[in-house]
Parts: sequence; structure tokens; C-alpha cells
Amino acid sequence: KNVPPVAGGEQETAALHRNGQPIQVSVRASEMHISGEPMYTCLVADITQRKQAEEKMLKAEARYRDLVETAHDLVWSVDPAGHWTYLNSACQGIYGYSPQEMIGRHLQDFRAPSHAEKDIQAFQDILDGQELVQYETVHIDRQGNYHHLSFNAKAHQDDSGRIVHISGTARDITEQKAFQKQLAYQ
Repeated sequence: KNVPPVAGGEQETAALHRNGQPIQVSVRASEMHISGEPMYTCLVADITQRKQAEEKMLKAEARYRDLVETAHDLVWSVDPAGHWTYLNSACQGIYGYSPQEMIGRHLQDFRAPSHAEKDIQAFQDILDGQELVQYETVHIDRQGNYHHLSFNAKAHQDDSGRIVHISGTARDITEQKAFQKQLAYQ
């Protein structure tokens, strides 16, 4: 009767298995009343495998994040209306803006006027379920310089088939285009 109240919810802690090996456990205690008397149940579960899987997933996510953030190619996503929702740091080298300065802005803020109609159609093609592969366009950076870009893009849908975002990569091929032009001239 003088048992202190048990906190509800689940607690995770380290324990020792009967073989002496350390394990991770989940402890859940609950109080109930039988014939007006408080009774307590305590459930203990070995969660070692779950914790190891969570740790592997966190490490994999960290590796993926490091790869994306240090990639020389642009890794990006936009909402279905065409507003940037994610950009890796490669956008600085292409556009002259940090990711934070570009997120929320529309794709059209960066495309060259000469490619507007073509880009609008390409974006509609993505919304219609097509995947873009090495789609070439021209965007303008902060200083007004033109950059030839090669985009790959794919729409992502929720369970009901509604497009929730579009993501992909882009590579600056400006130097390659200049070299091709020089070769053609020669």
C-alpha cells in the first residue's frame, strides 16, 4: 500500500541478460486497481535488435546526407507548384545563392527567358508522370550569367496518387557547351 506511484509510459535502459551480455530493454509499468487495491504490472522487452537497426539507419542517413551535401552536382526538390524546397550546397556554385536564399523561390526566377516555354512544358511533363533524363536548359545566376544545366527529375506521389514533390539532380554543363561550340567553330 505504500508503493510510490509508477510513472506511465515506456522507459528505455541498459540491462544485463542472464548470460551476462549487455542488452537494451524497454520497461513499461502500469497501475491498476483490483478490489480497490493498487496493483502494478511491469513489462520488460529486449529491444537490442531494434536499437541496433535504428543506429544503422541513423548512420546510413548521416552518410547519405554527407554525400548529398558534398556532391558537386545540384541535388534539389521543388513542390508541385515549382518552388524550391531543398537544395544542396552546389547551388552556391551554380546560382551564387545559398540554399536558404533560394528555398521558397520559384524555378521561373532563375530560368533564362529564351527557355521559358520549353521549361514550362518540361515541368508539365513531370507533373504528367514523365521522368526527365538529361534535360538541357539555361538558368541565370545572381550576377546575370547564363549557365547551361542538364537536369534529371522525377515526381513523387503519396498513396492517393497526388504529387507531393519533385526531386532530382542537375549538372552545370556550361564549360562542356562552350568546348563543343569551339570545336564546331574550328
